[in-house]
Amino acid sequence: AGRAGALEYRPSAYGLRRGVREVPGCPLLGEETEGHVDAAPDRDRVVVESGGNPLFALELARAESAGTLTQVIAGRLAQLDGRARDVFAWAAAIGHRFDADILGRASEMPAGEMLSALAKLERSAIIRASERGGSYDFTHDLIRDGAYQAISGPRRLLVHRHIARALQSVHDPESSLAGDIMRHASIAGDHPLAVLSAIEAGRRCLRLFSYPAAQTVVRLGA
Repeated sequence: AGRAGALEYRPSAYGLRRGVREVPGCPLLGEETEGHVDAAPDRDRVVVESGGNPLFALELARAESAGTLTQVIAGRLAQLDGRARDVFAWAAAIGHRFDADILGRASEMPAGEMLSALAKLERSAIIRASERGGSYDFTHDLIRDGAYQAISGPRRLLVHRHIARALQSVHDPESSLAGDIMRHASIAGDHPLAVLSAIEAGRRCLRLFSYPAAQTVVRLGA
């Protein structure tokens, strides 16, 4: 069954009441989540580890007692097709919140394919559109962390280099992206770009009278 806004499950598998239940895709409060997994052996663990995400709460309830959220997430990521998995890797490297425009610039993926992959990730409750237009959040930090750790070392350097260059290509007269450029360039080993962006980030901090942040930038750029 599709997972767009609802989750079908077998009562016998979950040990819950009979019938098909619709579960909203947004995070729930702890008590509400408990209502869906009240028959799970480790209800408290399920509620805490799921972070209020009903999809993960139900899958944790179905898993054996030794199962962890990391294992549940790994199983779900393994079900993604190649294009969705590629988009997911790029998004994970950008950060916990990512902008669709930056994602497209960095990956150089055709817009139609990228939007289709993003829609699939949304239907799978892996990402969600944030309140800020054009950007997305991951539904759980462990999802992003798992995808990022799966990127090989050499590819990770290349991905961060492309992200840094994509951010650099954005019209940014206030240097609001300088800190992000510095971070990605540093990880990629692009030291000249990291230094230049650190200088811009430091100047921005001084303009905003954010002296502690300026000191942090200096330490990172040294």
